[in-house]
Amino acid sequence: MKLKKFAVSCIIFVLSETIVLAQSNKAFFLLRGSINIDSAQISLIAVGDGIYTPPNINKRSTTIKQGRFYFQDSLLQPTAFKLRIEKGLKTVYLSSFFIIEPGVQNIECNIDSIKEIPYVNNATTLELKYHFQPLFNIADNQNSLHKFLLEYTKNNPNSNIILWNIIHALPQSSYLPLYDSLYNNISDSLKNTYAGINLANQLRLARATAIGNIFPNIVLLTKENKNIKLLDATQGNKYILIDFWFSHCFPCLNNMNDLKILYDTYRAKGFEIIGISIDDATNIYNWKNVIQERGLRWKNYLDLAGLASSPLSILSFPTYFLLDKESKIIENNISIKDLQYFLAKNLN
Repeated sequence: MKLKKFAVSCIIFVLSETIVLAQSNKAFFLLRGSINIDSAQISLIAVGDGIYTPPNINKRSTTIKQGRFYFQDSLLQPTAFKLRIEKGLKTVYLSSFFIIEPGVQNIECNIDSIKEIPYVNNATTLELKYHFQPLFNIADNQNSLHKFLLEYTKNNPNSNIILWNIIHALPQSSYLPLYDSLYNNISDSLKNTYAGINLANQLRLARATAIGNIFPNIVLLTKENKNIKLLDATQGNKYILIDFWFSHCFPCLNNMNDLKILYDTYRAKGFEIIGISIDDATNIYNWKNVIQERGLRWKNYLDLAGLASSPLSILSFPTYFLLDKESKIIENNISIKDLQYFLAKNLN
């Protein structure tokens, strides 16, 4: 009986949504989901840290009941999202991104398939899952990957897949000239969308941190709450690592011991680290406490709530920039392993 009532209510819900879709000029969507877990809270999260979608649709949460869930809202254009399930502070399910289009569509998820593209029965996600991603995965080096992306964009200038791939990749890898090349290849109709316009702006800001540029001389706060310009703190060193982090960032904290070893090994040879936390006012105590408890002996400053770094499209943490003695960017988003190799080669 309960199942019958559930089915009838779903039918009524879908019919009412269809009427709304038919009577409104807005691009409403209904996402009907199934997943192999009886109950949990699940969140629909817009790709791109809320920059590329209107504020009212950046994140939605709902309850899974008997393995079913529903999201409904409106879209300005086909938009990339991820699904996340958390228990306490632990993420137990996170999908790769997929595209939601206006209209009614179904999504099928597997709780055990972390970071897989879920099955969604709309044209864009089916293209992403079964055509684009397999070809993307074939590329075995950076050159072949870049070539594939450029060719795909030229052949598919109206592809929302490329647009949202740039948006997804930008905060994770910092600026690459490839992103501008891909953006230039997409159609004017995509460039003039809400996401397209905001992507153009983010690319412009991100170019400031491209390899070869002088790092922007942003204003930061000392632990004594005094202003300091970043480049004033970089003087007198051969190489400087800029570390953007925050006090509750587990990957950031996880790398601190490796950074301490590198700092102790190469400090006397001309290596400096400048830590820049993006903690907000409520976490200033936590920031100072991490510095003290972990014995971080390098220079540490505060970019309060990321006001200086977020306009530079620094949205993923930790993010590392390696500068030379002239504050010119040698590497952006350098890994700890690559940094170790670089210092061993250049400061021994």
